[in-house]
Amino acid sequence: MNPQDNMQSALNLLVQSFEELQDQLEKTHIGEKIADDQEISEEVAEKIDDEFFTVVMSCIENTIEQKNIEAMDLAAVISILAESLEETNPEIFEESELEEEKVE
Repeated sequence: MNPQDNMQSALNLLVQSFEELQDQLEKTHIGEKIADDQEISEEVAEKIDDEFFTVVMSCIENTIEQKNIEAMDLAAVISILAESLEETNPEIFEESELEEEKVE
């Protein structure tokens, strides 16, 4: 497999893993996967977000501690992914910028 195919597979696996984690946390806290139009309490949403963040942070820490990836290399990958996504789908970032302006 060439590097581009490897990256494509890795991105697909990463997104799939994020979705599976989200589903698992929703089932733990609500008993079922949350539908897109389903509303949940702010408290439950915050618990799910906090646990999601904790799991992702733990994965990053473990990867760095095991010396599989240097922190700077991971930061570079994340930065390139964000820049590439912004280039291919700028409307995603425009919405985020508008929300930030509303908060300020």
